[in-house]
Amino acid sequence: MAPLALSGLALGTPAAVGLGGVPPAPPFLMQGPVGALRRRQLYCRTGHHLEIRGDGSVGGTRRDHSRFGILEFVSLAVGMVSIRGVESGLYLAMNEQGDLFGSAQLTAECLFWEQLEENWYNTYCSVLRRGEADRQYCVALNRDGSPRVGWRTRRRQRSSHFLPRSVDPEKVPDLYGDLIFRLMQEASRGRGLGTAE
Repeated sequence: MAPLALSGLALGTPAAVGLGGVPPAPPFLMQGPVGALRRRQLYCRTGHHLEIRGDGSVGGTRRDHSRFGILEFVSLAVGMVSIRGVESGLYLAMNEQGDLFGSAQLTAECLFWEQLEENWYNTYCSVLRRGEADRQYCVALNRDGSPRVGWRTRRRQRSSHFLPRSVDPEKVPDLYGDLIFRLMQEASRGRGLGTAE
């Protein structure tokens, strides 16, 4: 599914709302996320790593350190995160039907509640989407790696449980080039890490 095919307009723009599109993200998100940034892989209990591919599709792979499986987590509020694929540059999003896709823009569809469950796995449930009886739609991967539709998910299901795994920069050095470049620039300006200007 193409990420911008819902209304023909860029998701999150005021024009899209009037045409039955997605409501725009809150104003504090439109200037860019300001929270803590983490790079991780999401390992599902079904044996797959979550991927956000360049064509906007979302799925799972059994390959460790897949290029499309390296994700950036930005904390936007307590327990609320956005998830962006480093290689694809697309945000994980969930549409009205509960389908997962990659969105070029950060909208309300791209916000998820991150919850630590009793078994030490995390669940990621849509902030915007809910089913009957106010049941949350969760990110989930089936045993074959295909994404599960949100209305078929439950927080207690194995397919909804994810472990955030750290990323080894030596296994994907080209995905860390921008981060290393920024750190080298700060060091050359005489600013150490964590020092103010």
